[in-house]
This record gives sequence, C-alpha cells and structure tokens, in this order.
Amino acid sequence: MKHLVLHPTDLSTRFLEPIYKHLTNATVITGGKTQDQVFKEIEAHDHIIMLGHGSPSGLFAIGQYPGLGYASYIIDSNIAHLLKQKKQLTTIWCYAQKFVEATGLKHTYYSNMFCSETLECSMMGFEATQEQVEESNWCFSKNLGEHILKNPMEIHAAMQNGAYAQLAKTNPVATYNFERLGCVAA
Repeated sequence: MKHLVLHPTDLSTRFLEPIYKHLTNATVITGGKTQDQVFKEIEAHDHIIMLGHGSPSGLFAIGQYPGLGYASYIIDSNIAHLLKQKKQLTTIWCYAQKFVEATGLKHTYYSNMFCSETLECSMMGFEATQEQVEESNWCFSKNLGEHILKNPMEIHAAMQNGAYAQLAKTNPVATYNFERLGCVAA
C-alpha cells in the first residue's frame, strides 16, 4: 500500500511525527505544494494520513501551501469525493470525526476534539500541566505509529489496549483524548 502523509507542520504539531516516521513507501508533504498538486498525490496513494490543526470543515493549511493562508483548508469537503475512493484514511486533527461524518468517509481512523496544548485543555473545561500534555502527545503518537499499517478497526482495537489506553487511566489529557478516538469501517 502506498501511504501519503499530509502534515502541515508547525511547532505545536511536531509531536505527530512518530505516527509516520517509520513508514516505508510513504510520501510526506508538510507544505510547499499547491492544493492541486496535493490532490494529485491523493489520487496516486492508497492510505491518506492527515495530521495537524483542523476543524469540522477540514485540515488547516497553516500557511504551508502556496496560495493558502493559515486558516485556509488543505483538506475540505471539495476533496471528499477523492478520499472516498481510498483504501484507508487516518484523520488526526481537532474535530476530524465531524468532518468524516459530514462527508460520509469510510475506512477511517479518526480523532474528535484532541487536546494537544494546555490552552485547549482549559477551553474544554479541565486543567492540565505542560508535562501532562507532552506526555499525552508523545505517547499517543508513538502508540498510533506502532499500528498505523493496520486497518482502522485493528488500529482502534490496538489503541484500546495499548500504551495510550494505560496512560489514559492516570493522565487527564490522555483520558480526554482517548474517549474521542474512533473508526468507521466499510
């Protein structure tokens, strides 16, 4: 399977790199391509991994793609028809679940709201230290990276029993995020 990673990188999302850093046969795009070039890459790959900051409307470009500003989308409903044709999708951004549901995507492992900063924790109604946030971020990414080659149902099952599930028992950030991970099968 050919993997495409779309990760509009900024300092606050570097923790997501362990999800894909050991993938072979992967194309990683962190920026620098036009939206049309990204769409062509999506057409040429089987598993699309989309990581970073987002909203229910899609994955933010974060100013990393020519012609798209910080709050513009590199992935939005305009590309859903192509994403529906893919063998597998992994969508990790805030409210990715709402995007998946609104566009009818299948074969997808997703996050819903995902707290990766102390400010987000406060906005969601709980307090966490920077150390707890960092521990949650890195444990999540490492654990997901260990299972990224599995199908969405297998990923979800593995995550339910893995290191992140264990951390969720003691770390409030992991507890919050863990409850908001899921998958859609065929």
